[in-house]
Amino acid sequence: MKSLPPGDKAFVMSVIHNIDAWDYDVWSVQDFANRGALFYTAYALFMRWDFLRKFNMDEEIAINFISQIEAGYHPNPYHNSMHGGDVMQILHYILSPGGLKETAQL
Repeated sequence: MKSLPPGDKAFVMSVIHNIDAWDYDVWSVQDFANRGALFYTAYALFMRWDFLRKFNMDEEIAINFISQIEAGYHPNPYHNSMHGGDVMQILHYILSPGGLKETAQL
């Protein structure tokens, strides 16, 4: 996993702890995780939804997969990896805490 200085890691983990909140702060994750908002958000959601176990995924392969997706984003002002992490988290919010999963009987 991407290494962070201890203070930054603690801060990023405190933000990630709010992954189920409408006001999840993807900007802070991007700033403190060395432009890794997509990586940390995706990894947190993989853990939250138990994807590694459910789909029998090797954690190292999943980490490499997420890292490659983030690396494929171009550095532009809007459609960048932070936007990808933000969209991913808000879709999670709409499905789970927001109730769409139950309403749509998914």
